[in-house]
Order: sequence, then structure tokens, then C-alpha cells
Amino acid sequence: MEATVSYAGGQLVAPPQEDRPIPPPAQTASSPADRPPTVDPLVIAMRHEMHRAGIRRRRRKRALYSLFAVGTVLALGTVGFYVVTGSGWVSSFYFESMLATGQGPPFPLTTAGAQLFAAAMAFLSVGTVITTLLLNLGPILGRIWREGFELMERELRRAERAIADEAPLLRRPPG
Repeated sequence: MEATVSYAGGQLVAPPQEDRPIPPPAQTASSPADRPPTVDPLVIAMRHEMHRAGIRRRRRKRALYSLFAVGTVLALGTVGFYVVTGSGWVSSFYFESMLATGQGPPFPLTTAGAQLFAAAMAFLSVGTVITTLLLNLGPILGRIWREGFELMERELRRAERAIADEAPLLRRPPG
């Protein structure tokens, strides 16, 4: 079944409708809102830098909190040992810093009050130092941990692909 089509005053014969593929309608955007968003590389760089700035800001904040916490514990322990033991300021600071770092008391305490205060300060100061270390090193160690697992997973997938590519060679021929 042939159909005639008028074209610029002449006659053209078109193929039957069943044989002619129908092209899909053109996907043209009628307005800028309909167009797919384009991402400017400068915008990506700015977002990345803003993200990195936020990380640096959080690290500084954690470091300041840690310094404040350790400084407060050292000051509290120094004043407490000065009052309880009656030793000098330098000896009290030395005693508290040795407890805070887990070294133990540098000299024996004679009174029960001083020993109880030393025991309480040992728990408080060692706990504070460990907490501040984890607060500051935890995100860094977590990132190293995640990157290590991602690397391990990539290597595992690569090895699985290599084994799958060699698997036909390893199979026993039929017969």
C-alpha cells in the first residue's frame, strides 16, 4: 500500500507505514528549568574547600577542648596536692603530671587523705588524657581504617575478576 506525499509542489512516494521506523520525539528543553543541571568545576572546588575548612575548624575546636580539659585537670590536681600534702607548687605539679601520664606517684604519700586524693586524681587525670587523645586521634584513625578497608575491598574485587577471567583455563576439558 503506497501513499503519496506532497512535497514542495512535487509528488513523492512514501514507503508503507508499517515498514518505516518512527523516530522518538526530540527531547528538547523548553526552559532552563527543564534542562539537566550542569556542575561548574569551580563550584565543586569551592564545595570541597568549604568541606575541608569545616573539618579543620572541628579539629581546632576539639584540640582546644582537649587542652582546656587537660589544663583544668592539671590545675585542679596541682592545687589539690598543694593543699593536701603541703609540698611546694612545683612538687605538686610534678606529682599531678606524673599521675596524669600514668607514671604513678613519684614519691610516697604519708596521710590517708593525700592517698585518697591521689587515687581520685589518678582516675580523673588518666581518664581525661585518654579521652582527649581519642577525641583528637579518633577521626584520623577512623579515616585510615576506612581507607584501608576500601583498598582491601578494591584489591579483593580485582583478584576475583582475575580469578574469574582465568577460570575457563582452569576447568578440565570435557571427555
